[in-house]
Amino acid sequence: MRTNETRKHRQRSAPRHAAMRGSRTLSAARRRNVAMIGASAMTVAVALAVPIASNALSQNGAPTSWHIDAGGPGLTSADGTVWAADTGYTGGTPTSTTHLITGVHNSDLMATARAGMSSYALPVAPGTYNVTLGMAETKWIEADKRKFSATVEGVDAVKSLDLFEHFGAYREVDAGLTLKVTDGVLNINFSALWDQATVSAIIVESTDAPPMPTTSVTSPAPPTTTPPPPPSTTTPPPPPPTTPPPPPSTTTPPPPPPTTPPPPPSNGSKLTWAPPALNSPVVMAYPEGSTSLKLDSARDYVLKLPVGRALNNNHGLNISGGHNVVIIGGSVNVGAGVATTSGLARRGAYFKNQTGTLFLEGVRFLSPSTAPLTEGIDLSESTGGSVIIQNVVIERAVGTRTTNHADGIQTWAGPNRLLIDRLSVYTTYQGMFLLPNQHFSGPAPQLWDFRHVYIYGEATAGYLLWKSSQNYPWHISNTYLVHTGGKGTSQVMWPSGDPLWASVNLVTQAAAAAARTADSFTTYGSSAGMAYTSPGYV
Repeated sequence: MRTNETRKHRQRSAPRHAAMRGSRTLSAARRRNVAMIGASAMTVAVALAVPIASNALSQNGAPTSWHIDAGGPGLTSADGTVWAADTGYTGGTPTSTTHLITGVHNSDLMATARAGMSSYALPVAPGTYNVTLGMAETKWIEADKRKFSATVEGVDAVKSLDLFEHFGAYREVDAGLTLKVTDGVLNINFSALWDQATVSAIIVESTDAPPMPTTSVTSPAPPTTTPPPPPSTTTPPPPPPTTPPPPPSTTTPPPPPPTTPPPPPSNGSKLTWAPPALNSPVVMAYPEGSTSLKLDSARDYVLKLPVGRALNNNHGLNISGGHNVVIIGGSVNVGAGVATTSGLARRGAYFKNQTGTLFLEGVRFLSPSTAPLTEGIDLSESTGGSVIIQNVVIERAVGTRTTNHADGIQTWAGPNRLLIDRLSVYTTYQGMFLLPNQHFSGPAPQLWDFRHVYIYGEATAGYLLWKSSQNYPWHISNTYLVHTGGKGTSQVMWPSGDPLWASVNLVTQAAAAAARTADSFTTYGSSAGMAYTSPGYV
């Protein structure tokens, strides 16, 4: 999204020095419902409780699973899971709250915790295990009060985690990993930078999955320039980019002759690109209400959107970091959007600095008809990451030439590879604004490949495809632009006369009307959304 004025991205203020911190404690009346992930080298996963005894035994009598009510007396949850009373710890004290804890597991389980412990040691049979640490902030209502780390068998589970800063209070946070135990004892160690480490639930389950590396998770190499300070919960997200408006056309060419509209795709036909191979990925539900999701650039992630309903998040999907990041299926409703320095923004997604591949499939971006999207997907891939977008729909994005330009996709930096198969965009002004490294420096693209793209522009729409004059490998096929205002090629694709546009089909309004499908404008990606099932890959 752009305005007609150039604005600079503002850096956010760094956390205050520890000596300046106060000592407010939590109360139900003053709690904040904030959800933000930003710890460096942090792993977060949503664990599914399954009916199982507190610990199962192998044939030689050694446990193969543990479900521990940390800081609590033990309980049986509604799904039949038996949680053992707190055991195996060294040091620390039990804590509890009467406040409701939201999350995957029972509130009664998460309401008790052990704080200040140095370790847990749990006997297990040799083998590979899924380990989950369940945590919640029940003491503080401001950031920079509690920050701690935890390792399992020497591997980082959480690192420099501030629960309130990134998730708010009274909300369950589950950190999980998979690893191998050979000596018969699973060791969990805690350390705190501020206040005390805390844990409410510990889950250990045997698995046949391959083990993670036994070395600690490493943080990505520092960039050559000074990175911005960590995000502040009081600072709005990055302001929309600015772009000079397209030069006006002195003449209006006659509308092009009708062309054959794109045929509706078969939902059973397979997609071109498969997801990237993942190494011990962190699997997690996208945190509803999250301002931004900051991931460890050295780790792989699978992010889950809700099934049967849309993810309701005014900030859309706002993801920074991660190596390979995979999102398949779901709907994102940005609702009322968020205030920025240039006005209200309702952006579907902002993906930044993935070091491997950002893989987005089967997702539908939408907002209420009374508050339509102002921007679709923004990409800032300065680190050379690749982006794969398949079976994706961006519903009506509203903008004008003099305000926001309402792009379906805009590139702020990179990406190295931009691969699209089946994308539909509906817009009142602009479809794709493709200027690699427009706002941030990054590598020159190595390959852009667009297949089965459908952009529907209302009569007010201007440039449905706008590209850089740079020359780099770019393949376009089965791409259709619909302009209901009857504008010609030079007003729909820029720069005018670029040889690449010979592969693009400009479709008249009449032809487009014949191609409209049951769910309004979408021709490609019509199966995207909360009930999405991937057709597979060639």
